Amino acid sequence: MDEGIKDHRISWEYQLTVKLILEGISSVKKGFNELPLIRMKAMETLSPQECASFVSEKLDELSSWVDYTKDIYSQDINDSWGPYGVEGKKEDIEAACGRLVKAFRCLYDWEVSICTVIPDNTWKPVFNKLQLSSMNFIEDAESFFIELMEFLSNPNIKGKHTLTFNFEFPRTLIGVEKDIRRAQNASLPKSQWDDIWVGILKKLVGV
Repeated sequence: MDEGIKDHRISWEYQLTVKLILEGISSVKKGFNELPLIRMKAMETLSPQECASFVSEKLDELSSWVDYTKDIYSQDINDSWGPYGVEGKKEDIEAACGRLVKAFRCLYDWEVSICTVIPDNTWKPVFNKLQLSSMNFIEDAESFFIELMEFLSNPNIKGKHTLTFNFEFPRTLIGVEKDIRRAQNASLPKSQWDDIWVGILKKLVGV
């Protein structure tokens, strides 16, 4: 997100955006408190082969959601503010913020899907890193909008300013490729190794 901050007199667009998104994130984060209980109730067990497919699918989904939210930041929210020096429209801002919060809720659903299965023991280190990896992304967004809120509360800001949101690789997934390789090596014949995750991880790192 790199839209220049407009004159403080019409910064209501940014203040509304911050309010809606921080409220939405707070609501989504409350759901994460339920994940340990959901994990305790998991019944479905996965074989090593099923774990490999499941991990590949989940990394692909995470990459897609990160791309989607990136587009909301760079296009939907920026566009909802209107051109520089021109007021945005309240309904456009509400719609753009709603799309971002909905995407965060979908990331929560992604986390739930991981909690509802029991991986083979050889794949547990991989699943441990998958768990809460989307939380990093949501908290980074929260930090950015808190920073924007603090910036807007400064009565001395004047002129045009730029705040940039950096899309970073989920911290809990750092080194997961090594865990995947060890799990494959320990549980699967080499002929069944699935390296699709390599491209997916590179895509996530490059976000």
